[in-house]
Amino acid sequence: MSEVIIKKVQELIPLKPLVLDEIPILTGDDYLQRIELLLEMAERDGATHLIVYGDREHYSNIEYLTGFDPRFEEALLILSRNTKPLIILGNEGMDYAKTIPYDIQMEQYSTFSLPGQFRKKANLVKLFEKAGISSSSRVGVIGWKVFTELDFDLYKQVYDAPHFIIELLKQVTGESNLYNATHLMIGHEGLRHQLSVKELVLCEIAGTKASRNSLRVLQNLKPGISELEASAFLQIDGAPLSTHPNVNFGTHNVCLGLASPFQNKKLKLGENISVGMGYRRALIHKAGLYAQNSDDLTEEYASVIECQFKDYFSAIAKWYETVSVGVTGGEVYDAVEKVLGDFDKYGIGLNPGHLSHTDEWTNSLFSKGNTSKIISGMSLQCDIIAVLPKPKIFIHAEDSLVVADAKMRSEIMSLAPAAWARIVARQKFMRETLNINISDDIIPTSDLQGLFWPYMANLNVIYAMS
Repeated sequence: MSEVIIKKVQELIPLKPLVLDEIPILTGDDYLQRIELLLEMAERDGATHLIVYGDREHYSNIEYLTGFDPRFEEALLILSRNTKPLIILGNEGMDYAKTIPYDIQMEQYSTFSLPGQFRKKANLVKLFEKAGISSSSRVGVIGWKVFTELDFDLYKQVYDAPHFIIELLKQVTGESNLYNATHLMIGHEGLRHQLSVKELVLCEIAGTKASRNSLRVLQNLKPGISELEASAFLQIDGAPLSTHPNVNFGTHNVCLGLASPFQNKKLKLGENISVGMGYRRALIHKAGLYAQNSDDLTEEYASVIECQFKDYFSAIAKWYETVSVGVTGGEVYDAVEKVLGDFDKYGIGLNPGHLSHTDEWTNSLFSKGNTSKIISGMSLQCDIIAVLPKPKIFIHAEDSLVVADAKMRSEIMSLAPAAWARIVARQKFMRETLNINISDDIIPTSDLQGLFWPYMANLNVIYAMS
């Protein structure tokens, strides 16, 4: 690995405009194909039926299979070979579910509605039976979290759907005929980690928007601006978000990690800052020191520029240079660890990266000894969160990306030429300006891909490999 240098650039990645006509539309056939693939996986598990749970926070699995996401209530999607897909909804879901672009049965179950709303008497047991579920069925329950033997001894019999749903389901099937099937969706080889070319383009659109919004905030920061005032420069449109926006100033607020902007915190020169946001399919987050140069920093803060900051950028560069189709998550982990040594020294307590989709974190294969391989069609986050202990500084250079082999790259180029031009410009910037030797498999979706600034008040001074 080369040495890290600080260099000046005339401009960041040239901004190629969005072409809205290129944004792919997912059709009923797209969703039905996903259901077919999922049922094939379920049959290999020995399942006759799948029940997919969703609610406001845990919407992604149902949304992936229908295009519908529960916005206030719970919902259940029931799938099998023998009956038409059935979705069970609360009061307000009945109208919104008409967005589903294929033929589906819809049943109202008012218990899924908000407290105090009018109720229509319904029996969930009868609805399970209508879907063909009986005591002879083998039913896989898909929630939103994959459990392992580290969580529970009998982890396949533990469910993260509400207790009342599981208890009523047991009345129909018996307990022995249920199992947790969430791995079919978000296990390391789960369906939602095998994206189509349409989805890869949607990831690029989301990453383009989120990175440009984040950059706009950074470009408009000035001493005295409040976190809330600065967040207005995100100019978030109506597309659904995957996380709360983060615009925070000062070590305390930044190290909260998940805080929304506060009105009463004003930006000061020389302090720790963080800026980021996430649309579904892409999250961008950058954190460091707000300064023009070392003169704006305390001696203690200035010292980290020459050591820990450079180490951190080296680790980011090595992450990108290691990721490609066929590489295991454990190999990426080892590459980062080799650069940094003891993760505790840098306050790194989470995985160095993870899998992503419409929900910001689906799972992670970046752990010690993990033998799961990166495959073409995966959506990833380069996400190495470091909280330096002395002096305490939160640093972060998180960007979304997708991984695509030659065939998928050719299909992206054909489906969305403007998106492909943005991708090529980012690849060139990473290789020629940041001097990070990425694989052709890496499809950068962020205009800020790999960027980490020594001084975040001077965006044209960047870290690069020599």
